[in-house]
Amino acid sequence: MRVSKHRPRPSEGSNISCKKFTNVNYVSLDQHPKAKKILKSFDIRRKRNDMSFVENKYYDNNISHVEFCLFFNSNDYVSHGKVLSSTLLNVYMYALYKLTEEGIIKISSFDSTSSLGTVKVNYTEEISLPYKGTFVLNFLKQDLECILSISRYDESAELDVYAKNHSDFGKFDQTLREAIKKYNIYKNKVFNYSTGEFLNIPNETFDDIFLTENIKKEVKENIIDYVNNVDMEVKIKNNLPSKRGLIFEGVPGTGKSFLCRVLANTLKTTFMVVTNINSTCQINDIFNFASDFERIIILFEDIDIYIGDRDFGSKIISTMLNELDGMKVNNNIIVLCTTNRLHSMDEALRNRPGRFDRILKFNYPNRELKVNMLKGMTKGKDTSQTDFEKVCTEIPKNYTGAHIKEIYISACNEAIKRKSCTKDNFVILTTDIFLDVIKDFKQRDSDVKSSTKKMGFDNEPTN
Repeated sequence: MRVSKHRPRPSEGSNISCKKFTNVNYVSLDQHPKAKKILKSFDIRRKRNDMSFVENKYYDNNISHVEFCLFFNSNDYVSHGKVLSSTLLNVYMYALYKLTEEGIIKISSFDSTSSLGTVKVNYTEEISLPYKGTFVLNFLKQDLECILSISRYDESAELDVYAKNHSDFGKFDQTLREAIKKYNIYKNKVFNYSTGEFLNIPNETFDDIFLTENIKKEVKENIIDYVNNVDMEVKIKNNLPSKRGLIFEGVPGTGKSFLCRVLANTLKTTFMVVTNINSTCQINDIFNFASDFERIIILFEDIDIYIGDRDFGSKIISTMLNELDGMKVNNNIIVLCTTNRLHSMDEALRNRPGRFDRILKFNYPNRELKVNMLKGMTKGKDTSQTDFEKVCTEIPKNYTGAHIKEIYISACNEAIKRKSCTKDNFVILTTDIFLDVIKDFKQRDSDVKSSTKKMGFDNEPTN
């Protein structure tokens, strides 16, 4: 009798040819000879006309079972199913691709449903991998055949593997797991977990970001030192945990995402970005996926948007807590979260060392930090006529680093408009130019404040 499989609810030659810089392009595989023979002799079209609608429906639901039994030459077979994210499916399929390169397996089409699609395996290269449909996997160095079926959904895919018996499936599973561990395409890359896309991070370093001394210290001790191999060996030798959790909290524009980009660009480790979660299954998948890496940073960006609070019936938060508590102690994992509204997060998440050990508050920059920011942004420009202290005294207290950058850009544009440039057309920035720009900013803020008051809204003061 067929062994039924558990299917979790969806959460959302070496005949795989290598292709570079190509768009998605579906191609057909050669059909497996045995499958071709079975399908030819077992043609449903010859039976359609003599069957009622109900019979046709029943027949459609059972045809694959009959075909697979014929393929395995057995009255029985075993099947195992998984629902995977697009990211995890890419990892599985790339492992199969590498196995074909090594001459361990050969992939053929089972029927006309099977097709390949090009998938990026790094920032610049794409290769053709099984995309959807039914495939036959022949293990060339042992007497073993499996059938692989891929069904696609909007944000996930169902992967079903059929084998003649449990022993054959075990051999397939072990071979695939070893290949996945060896050839994980996301190792030491920056990528979006939801889409599987590699992220091109701007070449920004710690020289480009302006942080308070406290945040620099916390980042060094709780992130950088946990990625460094030498430092981690010392921590493990002294029985310290190899996992860490940090929350970056503050209003938009204060540098939370900027710091994350700098970390992703400079730490040279696997960096996984999560921008949305729709179900508890996705959280389980994220942490299961992360456990396959020797070292990884997970960033939950704007976590307050999709995590919620248990008091409002969120099951996602409960699953998140369980995963944070259950992470393997020997897994070098760092979990980062950014949020604009720390108070909206469940207290068990934000106020519990061991889950999130540090909360770093990104405040509005003080005058000293504003001066450092503006000096850093104007580096290379002629600022001999700029009194940075005087300029920054006029910048409103509730202006963030993003505001200061816009003041700098506007000052450059104003200098060009006034033809305040060197012979080589590099801008000359002066105190007067900056003060005029800041005056315009304040006026616009005042106009916005007046408009919102007329509509019945309150706005925080600009000074």
